[in-house]
Amino acid sequence: MINVNGLFYFRSQSSQIETTDEYSTTTSAPTTVAYNCSAVSLALVGTTVFGNANSTSGTSLGELSFPWYVGLNSDKSMLISDCGNFRVLRVYANKSTGVLVTPDNIWLQSRRVGFDASLLNLFVLDAGNCLMTRYHNGSLTTQTVFGSTCGSNLTQFSNFASFCMDSAGNFYI
Repeated sequence: MINVNGLFYFRSQSSQIETTDEYSTTTSAPTTVAYNCSAVSLALVGTTVFGNANSTSGTSLGELSFPWYVGLNSDKSMLISDCGNFRVLRVYANKSTGVLVTPDNIWLQSRRVGFDASLLNLFVLDAGNCLMTRYHNGSLTTQTVFGSTCGSNLTQFSNFASFCMDSAGNFYI
């Protein structure tokens, strides 16, 4: 644990146990030791690369409202799950507006978004509708991959947060 003063704390416990009578058994009690770790202190300075620099929300293609997830693609574009505006934006480097990559007329609550390796298929975990959808090659037509109702059965979603896909195209949610 690192405290606000940059001190790093850890718990150390050691023991030496011997099985023959000629050796004694030694056990040390747990101790907490503090080391100065100012080299790992984090600076709280950031640069706004997209959205309003003054932290206000908005609805234009250059503004965000409650962004839930931000991911980088192999082509150096960003995918932003803009939950407050019920959409997903793709933002290219040095651009001040995003490109809508999901329809804007649905109640989309995207928690995690990502492209496959080809950058042709966009996958979206939609918490509001309890399903995973796919958008192929820039199409705004929704294709359901998995789910349809909320619940705890194997064919339903409930309280999911993320997914990943392996090289064979299998999903882990």
